[in-house]
Amino acid sequence: MRRIGLAVVLVVSITLAPLAAQTQQAIMGYALAAYVAIPNFGLLVESSIPGDATRRHALVSNLPLITYITVAVVFAFAIPY
Repeated sequence: MRRIGLAVVLVVSITLAPLAAQTQQAIMGYALAAYVAIPNFGLLVESSIPGDATRRHALVSNLPLITYITVAVVFAFAIPY
């Protein structure tokens, strides 16, 4: 498991190294905010959800992330620096 984490860190650092510091912070900030937008963080056992509630569960799980991405894109173009 540690090797996978190390590989992820190396790939992210090599990918972001040529970018300016502000761009790196923006990318990591958006990525972290998108992660936080997911309400259950995978703490729920998917098999415990009744069949008739799976669509609602999918909506509740994905709507905050979709809303966050939409609002971030709208604000990126609507609010000038």
